[in-house]
Amino acid sequence: MQVINHTVVAVDGLGALTASRLVKIAAESGCTVTLDKNGKTVNAKKLYAVIGLDVKKGDKITLTVSGPSESDTADGIKKLLLS
Repeated sequence: MQVINHTVVAVDGLGALTASRLVKIAAESGCTVTLDKNGKTVNAKKLYAVIGLDVKKGDKITLTVSGPSESDTADGIKKLLLS
């Protein structure tokens, strides 16, 4: 299991474009990927669930990745969040 703790620095938070890219990475990975904000956890493969968390600049989020390609998936998510 890989755990990614991240403070969102993007001005638009986790906007629609970033959220859709996150969902794509999660969906194509074959892993279980969850996104947590303030104790609310959603499936990161569900676009409306991710957008529904309303992640804004400065929010602390935690992504948990588990499965056969968790290391590669976590690396892809980290790269996305830092771009």
